[in-house]
Amino acid sequence: MSVEIPAGTLVDHRYVIQKVLGKGGFGRTYLASDTRRFDDLCVLKEFVPLAGDPFIQRKSQELFRREAETLYGLDHSQIPRFHACFEEDGRLFIVQDYVEGDNYWKLLQVRRRSGTPFTEAEVLQWLQDLLPVLSYIHGRKIIHRDISPDNILLSRSINQPVLIDFGVVRQVVSEIGVNQNPASIVGKYGYAPMEQIRMGVCSPSSDLYALAVTAIVLLTGKDPATLMDSNLEWQWHSFVTVSDRFAAVLNKMLAEKPQHRYQAAQTVLNDLFATPDAAPPISPPPTAAASLVSPPPIAPPASARPITTAQPASLSSSSSDLTHPLASAHPVEVGSPAPTIASQSTHSAQSAEYSAEWSVPPSPSLNPTVVTSHAAPASHPPHVAMPPSTRLKPILLGVFAGLAIGSIVISTQSAHIPVLCQQFNHCASEQFQGDYQAAVDQATAAQTTATNAKSLQELQQAQVQLQGAIDQLQQIPADAGAYAEAQRSLAQSQTALTSIQSRIDRENQAAELLSQAQTQAQAGDQTFQTATSAAEYESAKSQWQAALTTLRSIPQDSFVTSQVPPLTQSYQAKIQQADQQISQLTAPSPAADPVAPIASDPVQTFDEPIYEPPPPEPIDELPPEPIYEAPQDPVYQPPAPAPARSTPLW
Repeated sequence: MSVEIPAGTLVDHRYVIQKVLGKGGFGRTYLASDTRRFDDLCVLKEFVPLAGDPFIQRKSQELFRREAETLYGLDHSQIPRFHACFEEDGRLFIVQDYVEGDNYWKLLQVRRRSGTPFTEAEVLQWLQDLLPVLSYIHGRKIIHRDISPDNILLSRSINQPVLIDFGVVRQVVSEIGVNQNPASIVGKYGYAPMEQIRMGVCSPSSDLYALAVTAIVLLTGKDPATLMDSNLEWQWHSFVTVSDRFAAVLNKMLAEKPQHRYQAAQTVLNDLFATPDAAPPISPPPTAAASLVSPPPIAPPASARPITTAQPASLSSSSSDLTHPLASAHPVEVGSPAPTIASQSTHSAQSAEYSAEWSVPPSPSLNPTVVTSHAAPASHPPHVAMPPSTRLKPILLGVFAGLAIGSIVISTQSAHIPVLCQQFNHCASEQFQGDYQAAVDQATAAQTTATNAKSLQELQQAQVQLQGAIDQLQQIPADAGAYAEAQRSLAQSQTALTSIQSRIDRENQAAELLSQAQTQAQAGDQTFQTATSAAEYESAKSQWQAALTTLRSIPQDSFVTSQVPPLTQSYQAKIQQADQQISQLTAPSPAADPVAPIASDPVQTFDEPIYEPPPPEPIDELPPEPIYEAPQDPVYQPPAPAPARSTPLW
């Protein structure tokens, strides 16, 4: 993936990057200011297509623009408005409104610290605010694909939940069939249903599943891994008590198979907020053991009237932030009348007749409540009041029949029957032994996941799973038979959790170092591209050397270690390029050799020199004035006689 865009960078000649809001496997989300709208804040979501295959890049661009066009048509107050879509330097961007507020994961952490999870009334109002949003997008053939507490914001401006971070990138990647980590393609583990995790198949029911998981996380304050047992079955009822109607709706939303879930958000709304005389949603039939005996219900107030709870307009970080009651004509009733005593379908005809016609009032000291199975007939003979004298024999027969049948059922079912445990406290040891074993199994599985983890996400999943096991071990009381073993396992699990946390911290540090090195190298690339002098090439070289130093500080056993060697080779090659440029610019230029004249060259001519006499030498001293003497007249002297010749001339 390409490197992070530094703060202050101008993108598309319009948007100035302020900071990174988040990042994933295929891009990042930036907070930016729009220079053409008086620096209004907006959100830039970047998608970086995988390099290497031109077909994949071209297909990615087509699908991304198609999905962006679909989002551009959305107009809902609880969805950030879509503004633009553009491409720059091989990166695809979409621009949306910036919603100021906190996501519900942060709000949940505040509630956790204060020890006040979200109430049923708050979560019901939250669902009433969000389900119409899902109905709106599903009606336009859009699936969110990534509903979770951190993708739902409580907007400060409208005081309502806002749905953010639509899975456009995940849709693009899944359609082009890129083989990547499923977690980065189809959503978050724990929140997305299995058909989405395994096959990338998304539908409205998968969004409703993720919404239900988010709801029970808000209700319980627990992570999804904690709310599941070792068989991957939801056990959220063990952490919170809600009304029967609400529980039935959540269970149907959380059904494992898509065809067993709600298929439309409006149907969920209808079942949650139906009129009082309407039939409540039908929950799946319980097993024989579960339908035989149930815990005694909480008695309603003396007035025998249901308690009506006012429902706030929105969920916030504290209960004092609730602003106005739920605008609904159908309040939620807390507490329901105790089920009547009726026949069990597995009883014989005679015992069914007695148990249907004769009711034995429960003893104040032992008050089990028998409920009917859904497989039982819908109608029974009405209860008939009989005189005491005539009721004795049927009562005795009914008691003996009930004891016989009860002994058979109890012997064939689990020893942990909630009512008997509550009344006699004789099976707490077995109950907590099962809880202890489940926690140990979960802790073992978590440590195995951590040992075999190939990514930071798998390591974090193991951490959540192990923390759930620790929570279960801490709930085993001191008087339970498994307490001593639980304490030993608790100490071992806490040590393992500390080790996992250390690994996560080390992996986060390694990822940050890798990102820092890539940022330094990108700065070197930009400097090198515009360099014209030796000093500028030296600056680019220094930035690449700093990136190499950062890479060397990454721990050798981290998940990102495999990315270090190719980056190291790349940065070293760039440093060599910079050295070559520096050598060329700093080396002295050699003197040019004289070129011999060529015959075809024109004859060189010279101008006639102009003679300039040298300047006279300076005379230091004037010569003396010559003395003139007047010439004397010559004195005539006769010539000397010629000598006589001895021989004549001729």
